[in-house]
Amino acid sequence: MKKLTIYIVLATLCLKLTASAQDKPTITTLKIGDIVPDITINNIINYPAKTAKISAFKGKLLILDFWDTWCSSCIKFLPQANTLNRTFLDRAYILPVTGQKLENIQNFLLSSAFLKSYKITSVVNDQVLTKLFPHNQLPHEVWIDPQGKLIAVTTDEYVTAQNIEQVLKGQKPLWDFKNDKLDYNADKPLFFSDNNVKLKPGSFLYSTAFTGYLEGVPPAQQVKTDTPTQTKRFSFVNQPVLNLYALILNSGLPFMATRRILPTDHSNVYVYAAQSGYYDEWLKTHTYSYEAIVPVGFSESEVLKQLQLQIEYLLKIKGSVQERETDCWILKRKDSPATLQTAYAKKDIQLNPNHPLFTHHIQAADLEWLLNQKENAIPVINESATTAPFDLDFKTLPVTIGEWNVVLKPLGFEFIKQTRKLDMFVLTEERDLISSPALESITR
Repeated sequence: MKKLTIYIVLATLCLKLTASAQDKPTITTLKIGDIVPDITINNIINYPAKTAKISAFKGKLLILDFWDTWCSSCIKFLPQANTLNRTFLDRAYILPVTGQKLENIQNFLLSSAFLKSYKITSVVNDQVLTKLFPHNQLPHEVWIDPQGKLIAVTTDEYVTAQNIEQVLKGQKPLWDFKNDKLDYNADKPLFFSDNNVKLKPGSFLYSTAFTGYLEGVPPAQQVKTDTPTQTKRFSFVNQPVLNLYALILNSGLPFMATRRILPTDHSNVYVYAAQSGYYDEWLKTHTYSYEAIVPVGFSESEVLKQLQLQIEYLLKIKGSVQERETDCWILKRKDSPATLQTAYAKKDIQLNPNHPLFTHHIQAADLEWLLNQKENAIPVINESATTAPFDLDFKTLPVTIGEWNVVLKPLGFEFIKQTRKLDMFVLTEERDLISSPALESITR
């Protein structure tokens, strides 16, 4: 199954370290409002000093930005952190922190097409701050006010110029705090895992649970077999409706903006939009969790069928794949003297308008996927009959198909408008979803 990553932010408790005379800390509980102990931060790169104490930032808002090289959203935020540091100068400072080794970070910063033009400051090989502010999900942002007091723990989307300015003016953050459940074990059942019931092999029949958002639990999809009880556990945690339908129908259509038809009045219930507010707040009211524990003989398709029945009964919706006649753009490749080639070893796509724009080592199928993510557009179908990789670099990102044709023409590609019968994912509502008692009881 495809793994889906949805970033979920919640409320937090941390641990604090009380330094002894030898600067060997002991762990005590730290809560919002406590003073952060004046520990020494070691192994800082691209910074005036290799070490600094927490007190060195007194008088400034200090935000510790925990990141790792595998976290794409963390990497995307690093240049933004640089910009914010320049904006606020001596009033606020964002300090990235990673537990990865110095050599690994230096190699990554030099080889990353996205980051190599920036001078990224970071704590590396961290072994103290991570213990002081434990977490199991990234990004993880720890806010320490100018007096050295812990005031918030969030994800990076809250680290904006507007929010920083409000905190500097003395306004108390009103956001929900990120609360990673450090004792959560994905290898154990979500529900009823501590009841100590011992089942005889083969005696288990069927158990399902369907809930709204589970606070503090990372999103996941997994199937586990328990040999002693001869059961199989399916769990889909904190997933939007479209993700669940993608599993149920074994189809990528729910993920493609141009290949899905959603209720117009409630489209923001199924797809996040920036005007809806913070993403983590949207997730809390529009994601669901499902777990089924079944005998090992049950197939995945049987379990997913039961999931579909529960979703459609409780949420009063209906999802299906239907054939529809529609206009679409067909990507063709004419005979061309231009040979498709790439200067890069692996796929790398950067379409953030605030940075250099490029798609390196992509195939025509990748371009098809990208263009099918555009809302309120007609479908794009790849019929180029080529899998050769190629590179595109943009001064500005093409918006219309005409602009894409100008960019692609030197490579022999062209979009042609035609009418086709295509499979579309269609979601309908039986009644007003917002006032559904079943939905309200689940998400309450």
